[in-house]
Amino acid sequence: MEKPVLSIIIPVHNGETTLAHCLDSIVKQPASESVEIICVNDHSTDRSSQVIDKYPVTRLESTGRGVSIARNMGLAAAHGDYLWFVDADDNLRPNVIDDSFIKKLAQQPADCLVVGVEKRLANGRSLRTGSQQPARYDLRADPEVKNVFKQNILNSSWNKLYLRRILIRYNLTYPIFSIGEDAIFNYDFFSHAQTLMVVPTVMYVFNIFSTSSSKFYWKADQLVAAHVLVDKLLMIHQHTKLVDDELLFQTLIDTLLGSEANLLNQQNGNLSRKQYYHELEQKNFNLLLEQCKRARCSTNCGYRLKYWIAKSRWRSYWYIHHHLMGKSKED
Repeated sequence: MEKPVLSIIIPVHNGETTLAHCLDSIVKQPASESVEIICVNDHSTDRSSQVIDKYPVTRLESTGRGVSIARNMGLAAAHGDYLWFVDADDNLRPNVIDDSFIKKLAQQPADCLVVGVEKRLANGRSLRTGSQQPARYDLRADPEVKNVFKQNILNSSWNKLYLRRILIRYNLTYPIFSIGEDAIFNYDFFSHAQTLMVVPTVMYVFNIFSTSSSKFYWKADQLVAAHVLVDKLLMIHQHTKLVDDELLFQTLIDTLLGSEANLLNQQNGNLSRKQYYHELEQKNFNLLLEQCKRARCSTNCGYRLKYWIAKSRWRSYWYIHHHLMGKSKED
């Protein structure tokens, strides 16, 4: 293969039931000869390795250290002008990587491309996310770019193609957290990127197989990740047009409420109200709350309600305990 235009990086951990479908959707693309596929086998104990070996891909081995390490290994090994991080349980739509798309990528039209996504739910329904119109934005000058991320797609990696040159120049990698690593990576990237292109074509299929949520599983490092995320979010709010005041406020509310939910679930949801109050004080949740207060602005009634809940200890305890635990969430 000549130097690839696009490198697709797929972390794999026990993905044998979905991996073949994912890889088929890539190798059967019309311009697949211009695509480099890198599978990082992250200590799988099923037959994922055998599935990988059936395809014309580069196989790397990780040691079960998580998706961030796996993606960083793929990033270091990639040769394409652009990188696309694809999950092993998702797939691409047919005929989306054709000669015209590869030609566009070869011309390097933007530092980041955001593509349309189809979310396939466990009940069989599908939802489309992404812009309906193509557009190119200067991240530091075009205020309209904020509308690209009004559909809660700022934090995800799988709907974005990143110009590898930017990642190399600024030594950008995924942070080693159990949650929030995609968002932190994106905030780092957008702090350095200059241009963004919207590709309205639905190219990526995000499969939601489970009706249970991993968002509220106990993660010991979530509060640390939340503080890092907020610092970087405030930075891109200050230096780019990506995040306006309303999106900043909404993201801060989600971060605070999500961190509170994680805290409450550290003993499988059995933390008493008194223990919960004590943990809020000990873990310095006041900092997140103060950042929400400083960013407060006009927003929709749903987020006004979320903020009203999150800023109160007893309301957040009641709401999370009775309404959030175990419910599904499309991350």
